[in-house]
Amino acid sequence: VRKLSESVILCAVNTLLVVIVVVLALVELARNPHQKEDTETRLIAADLDFTKALGPATNVIYAYTGQWMYFELMETMDKPSDFPKAFLVTGPFMVTTYLVVALTSYGLGAGEADLVASMRRGPMLRVAALLLF
Repeated sequence: VRKLSESVILCAVNTLLVVIVVVLALVELARNPHQKEDTETRLIAADLDFTKALGPATNVIYAYTGQWMYFELMETMDKPSDFPKAFLVTGPFMVTTYLVVALTSYGLGAGEADLVASMRRGPMLRVAALLLF
């Protein structure tokens, strides 16, 4: 693969695999919620302090530091002037998707920072691990 346009099929397959894994993890979490009867879901954890919040916050910042890649994407486009239109569609879609998965996971009691890590051992976890391999 020498050009970005040559990797479209690879990107589509990769995206499909990730979507399947996320759906499997959410289905598994919905079938077997991790919440105990004596726990409650809170908007902000009672034991949250600066150091506990810093790790996840830096993960979010790190996730969005790929903005330099926008210029490479624009360079490969037939009409780079269409980039803002594409971003106006994909940007809100990605933010909405991330929020839905994160809030659903939190609401169902995902016990780990990683959705797949919160899955119980069993066939669903094996399938998810195989798809991510």
